[in-house]
Amino acid sequence: RLLTSVMVSKGWTPKSIDIRTAFLQAAPLQREVYVRPPPECKVPKGYCWRLKRPAYGLIDACRKWNEKVVQVMIKELKGRQSVIDKAVFYWNSGGIHGFISTHVDDFYFAGNPAFEEMIKNGIAKYMTVGTSEQGSFKYAGIQISTHPDGSVSFSLKNYINEICQIDIPLNCETENQVNPQLQREY
Repeated sequence: RLLTSVMVSKGWTPKSIDIRTAFLQAAPLQREVYVRPPPECKVPKGYCWRLKRPAYGLIDACRKWNEKVVQVMIKELKGRQSVIDKAVFYWNSGGIHGFISTHVDDFYFAGNPAFEEMIKNGIAKYMTVGTSEQGSFKYAGIQISTHPDGSVSFSLKNYINEICQIDIPLNCETENQVNPQLQREY
């Protein structure tokens, strides 16, 4: 919300970029990981694949993706990483030009027109970009809407509705029973 306040005070429009297949674009693995190929690849029996990049679910996948984000934002695009929040990067020289807040493969950003072009082109040069949105979009589960007067609102309504639709069994009859002390009626 603090970053959005700065955006609004400077007259910047919040935008988002989603990175496609982020973990496959991460920094290379520093260890050997072998996997069985999926059946639809029709690889002869007894063969396996060695991963060069992390796949979703590997213990070091998020760390390797973060290494790539930091490398692109700081070394390639010449940004600075916030000392308070390591997921925030900013660009300034004689005043703030713009910033990005990252949440895994979703980037939330705003800045002056030159900054926005530099970010869009720079990220597209080093990462495969999926969707890019402005005005009204979802970022990290939050619906963000920019209004004609320049104000910005947040809503968790859709996120809350999705959470409320998840069924949590309170009377488990399996070996993985829920601890009765942890059960609560909602």
